[in-house]
Amino acid sequence: MQTEAVKIFLLDREQSVAEVVQRLLSSVGYEVEVFSSAKVAFEAIPAKRPQLVISEVELAEGNGIDLCAQIRENYSALPVLFLTTVRELEQRLEALRSGAIDYITKPFDRQLLLAKIENILRLVHSCGEQVQSLRCHKTIPNLLVELQQAGVQTIVPQPDVQSKYGYSYPVLDRISTVSSDAEERISVLEKLSSEGWLGKKIYDVVKLCPNCQSFNVNFRVVCPFCHFPGLEEGLPIPDSNQIRLDQDENSDKEQVPSTAIIRTRHYFCPQCQKTFPEATVFGRCLRCGKNFDEKDAKVQIIYSYYIQDAKLNGTEIRANNSQLVFQALTACELKSYEFRFLRPFLELELREAKLSNKEFALVSFQVTNLTEYVHREGEDVARRSLRNLFLVVKKFLRPLDVIFLAEHDGIEIVLRHTSQQIAQLFVTRLQSYLERLDRKLAVKLKLVTFPKGHESASESVSEDSPLPTLAAQET
Repeated sequence: MQTEAVKIFLLDREQSVAEVVQRLLSSVGYEVEVFSSAKVAFEAIPAKRPQLVISEVELAEGNGIDLCAQIRENYSALPVLFLTTVRELEQRLEALRSGAIDYITKPFDRQLLLAKIENILRLVHSCGEQVQSLRCHKTIPNLLVELQQAGVQTIVPQPDVQSKYGYSYPVLDRISTVSSDAEERISVLEKLSSEGWLGKKIYDVVKLCPNCQSFNVNFRVVCPFCHFPGLEEGLPIPDSNQIRLDQDENSDKEQVPSTAIIRTRHYFCPQCQKTFPEATVFGRCLRCGKNFDEKDAKVQIIYSYYIQDAKLNGTEIRANNSQLVFQALTACELKSYEFRFLRPFLELELREAKLSNKEFALVSFQVTNLTEYVHREGEDVARRSLRNLFLVVKKFLRPLDVIFLAEHDGIEIVLRHTSQQIAQLFVTRLQSYLERLDRKLAVKLKLVTFPKGHESASESVSEDSPLPTLAAQET
């Protein structure tokens, strides 16, 4: 396991003990910062961003258990390991209840401490990847629909000196479901791109310092022999290996060399007095102050992204009726999204369901005679009738349920975190309530539950058939 980049906070009331532990951890590559105050250590977390906190229970200023509880509340992903002289069972239990991941008493075995630290970091890294994956799956469908709502077609990076790579995507600041973390944003955008919902183009290529990965680097041409930067650019000179002499058979007169065989440029180093055709490019990092060859620089490609209209528009909705449905939903204060975003939303909900073992359901609410009703009664009457229907639907919806416009005359309701039995009860109660209304709009309901019986959400929502067709329970 690589430990070069791992930063550890070490808290102890005894300076001599802290120095022994610091030397031990530093000897295997960890970067250790020592504190005696719980308050100072806690305030340093946002700026220093440690990967592990090792603390004594009793500190010179503050208490390790209180610090652990604060970390658990504000930085839940940051593990805390107690290394302490306190051996009482009650104190140990209190420390673990406060959120500590482990507890070691002094005197301690050095190899045991190192093994526990390595296991903790490995566990945190593994869990972090799973959480990031789950967070990404939750974010993607919301990002798609919010981009559409905001009218965003392209996501173009802008220079940002505060960002890790010198660029950020400020247009995403308007999207509430996306984290402000630059790397997480890139992860979400790359996920959307890999699944075909976003296209991408190379916007810039950033060369980073190989030592500290900073983009704040100056590059300059230097001598390849002595690395002196003050080179002199010489005039074109002939290449003696390529000079062709045109000689007449009856004349010994040498002709002037052709200009086509003259080398275009050369460099002269005033320090080592050497002439050469090509110079070397060296970089100097303004953050860590180290010099390096440009060939050793780390490369980060910055992309601009754009919505794949060709794919998203593969299933068009009928403009007139869908506009009436949208207006009726808006009048009921119900937020809705276009039908083209339903399929990716279901696919990602299915992935989350497999990870968390939480079922969900799709209810198709189709108004079968809407077109005839609009022609007969007019748009205003149809809009009011739809509004009355959706007010009934609103009574049964929860805050986490999501509404999409259907491809044809209706809506698709995603009941998130809902079992098959509860989803069936939802449809039965809604149908019963609708039947008691004096209405002229005919409603057809269909129910599909996930993930049971479905390998892919696209099997239930296809481009050719907007309504669920697999194991659908029709009411």
